[in-house]
Amino acid sequence: MTKKKEDKNRNKVKKKKGKKIRIQVFRWEYAFNIGSIVFILCLCIYYGGRSFYYYSKQNTVIKKEEETLKVAVLRNNKITTEANGLHQEKDGLSFKGMVDNNYIFFGNRLYRIMKINEDNSVKIVSNVNEGLLNYGDDTEYLKSNIYHWLNKGDNENSGVYQKTVPGETALLKETEWCEGVLDEKAVKCEKKEKSYFLPLTLKDYVDYLGKNSYLYNKQNSFLLGKNDVGDNLYIAEDGTVADALVDAGYGIRVVMTLKKNIKVTGGTGTLVDPYVINQEGYDTNINKYVKLGEDLYKIYEEKDNILRLSLNDYAKMNGNLVTRAFNNKDAFYNPLSRYNIAYFLNRDYYRSLSYNTVLSECSFPVGEVSNSAGLGYFNQYNDIINNKVGLLSLYDYNSNTTLDDFYLLNTTGSSMGWVYNKNGVLSEEKVKDAKNIVPTVCLDKNLIKSGEGTMDVPYIVE
Repeated sequence: MTKKKEDKNRNKVKKKKGKKIRIQVFRWEYAFNIGSIVFILCLCIYYGGRSFYYYSKQNTVIKKEEETLKVAVLRNNKITTEANGLHQEKDGLSFKGMVDNNYIFFGNRLYRIMKINEDNSVKIVSNVNEGLLNYGDDTEYLKSNIYHWLNKGDNENSGVYQKTVPGETALLKETEWCEGVLDEKAVKCEKKEKSYFLPLTLKDYVDYLGKNSYLYNKQNSFLLGKNDVGDNLYIAEDGTVADALVDAGYGIRVVMTLKKNIKVTGGTGTLVDPYVINQEGYDTNINKYVKLGEDLYKIYEEKDNILRLSLNDYAKMNGNLVTRAFNNKDAFYNPLSRYNIAYFLNRDYYRSLSYNTVLSECSFPVGEVSNSAGLGYFNQYNDIINNKVGLLSLYDYNSNTTLDDFYLLNTTGSSMGWVYNKNGVLSEEKVKDAKNIVPTVCLDKNLIKSGEGTMDVPYIVE
């Protein structure tokens, strides 16, 4: 073989070897690139999926918080034509008959949904009596003690109830009502009015099926309406509608209307899981609890950083229940009279409290309710005393459903005293009779250092 041919063959071998190396390098790079792409895709799928999951979860919570009360109610109810349930009417949706899923929690208290109006505002009524008082001398509602107690007016002492409701003008609208007249089984309404707060009306009680509905709670309570001769009416303990005497005292089921498209933060409408109104920062300490020593109190008024508290039990000393007569002659609350309940509360009882040094002195209205000017709501403010311990007034906000047969603060100008009964009847009894005692005290809220205000985790003073 010549030298030229040998060189030619040697070059062919080199070319083949070079080609093989290049192919191997190309295959390795190709595999690396494919693997990298697959790895990156896996990372994108994994983290993208997690991001989508948490975004969806968060978005679901946001949507739930933004849900309107009407949407929540319709989600949990079907429209029915039967007696019990949610009914479609010309001007909205109404709960009628025996229903158990129209509970709503607002302002630290429980209400029942009565109606979702055409404009999506919602009319509600308190589940229990939220006060116990007399109607007054005038049978016209706008001049009654009840109207002045419920709604703020020109007098600074009016609107006791309105002052307990958070954001009352921001979250509520005025409710239309009429002082209906009962004519056989129908209710006739002529003149219509509006106000923020009112008692349960006769028309609503009849329209929503009365004692055969959720509006019957076995408590005596006033109805806004009259019989055919102009007498006031009330719901008796058995659910029937009866005539009320002029000076009679019964409970108040309060009605109000939430503004349209009000939002809820949860709930299904049952007693254990009521709809919860989003109060948008309008909070209140009313109906929250404070623990002092071994005693549990309930807040019933808040003003200028001072909390008024009522004992969530009957008065006890050394672990023993204490009952007392109001006085030996009249129903005037007098801490200077040895035989008076005020004397006992501000001496023996006060000294027995391990926490008495943190209590504030506060004023109590002790004016004669029934005097020459009549049976008037504002009469009690004609006489004020300052004490460390008092009693609930006839016109204090009080949603108590457990305590019973205890004296109230106000005098009647006679040997008879006002007595609170949890069934919704205000009775007058002899002041020499021994009764249960529910003391009230005042506390600077700045002294509260911990707790949530619930019954299980009350506010604590440290």
